[in-house]
Amino acid sequence: MGSCLILYATQSGDAEDMAVRIWSPLRCFEDSLGPPVSMGEYKPAALAQEGRLVLFVVSTTGDGVVPDEMKIFWRILLNKNLSNTALADLRYCVVGLGDSGYDLFNAAARKLDKRLLSLGATQCLQPVLCDAADPVATDKAMGEFQSSLLKLLYGQTSDTSPETIPPPLYAVKATPGVNNESTATMKWSSTASAGVSAGRLSMASVISNTGLSDPSVEGRDVRHVKLKTIEPTDYSPGDVVYIYPRNPSQAVESFLDMMNLDGHQVVEIEGQGDRFSIKQAFEANVSASLIWTVQIWTDSVE
Repeated sequence: MGSCLILYATQSGDAEDMAVRIWSPLRCFEDSLGPPVSMGEYKPAALAQEGRLVLFVVSTTGDGVVPDEMKIFWRILLNKNLSNTALADLRYCVVGLGDSGYDLFNAAARKLDKRLLSLGATQCLQPVLCDAADPVATDKAMGEFQSSLLKLLYGQTSDTSPETIPPPLYAVKATPGVNNESTATMKWSSTASAGVSAGRLSMASVISNTGLSDPSVEGRDVRHVKLKTIEPTDYSPGDVVYIYPRNPSQAVESFLDMMNLDGHQVVEIEGQGDRFSIKQAFEANVSASLIWTVQIWTDSVE
């Protein structure tokens, strides 16, 4: 089980990314430490008997609203029948993700911290309230938090020793003799983690991309982007739009040529049944393909 449980609540994936960022160096000390878990998949009733330190990573969405996957969890915590000692045995920390450009900055994380305290839980570290408008300050705060967390859990403040490199998150290997993209099954696409059904995906092109922020204000880049879908797209007021950019095929091919890589080589994520070519990975998913492709060709090819 490990000494720490990381629970996250995200609307667009940022809190999940932050949860993984926190979790990864902890695996230098506990390679069996389980990955972060969505609050939507965790039963709040288990908190009262949770023997591990629980780290909550929570985004604030809209006008101070909790993410969708946290709503049931939050509703149960707000039960008026819970006593002020209901979570007396719980030890916890909170990391919030928000934007100071909104009036209710990090409201979800603040409310969660306040409610846990009111139920008798023990706050082990001061909450960290990350600000999307100030990435430099966020990185500094998270660095300090990570050091404090390592000291709290393991009595150490650094994970930079060459002997403490965490094991790879994914076991990726080349598929011998297979270089046909038609065999690929790209189930790892980030659309799955965002809860987007494939039937609602549609291709779109950028019509305009206009900056709205004051150029003199550092760390803020708000833009008005107009998209034109190839097919008519139905939506309702309040719907959230997820945008998954694709790298241009020509740019991908140029990169593969420069690196002397066979873009048609099919690789596989062991244990998940995911198979895809290097070229497909770079074209279809910007962030994951960059990480995985570098890993494949530097560490994991068998």
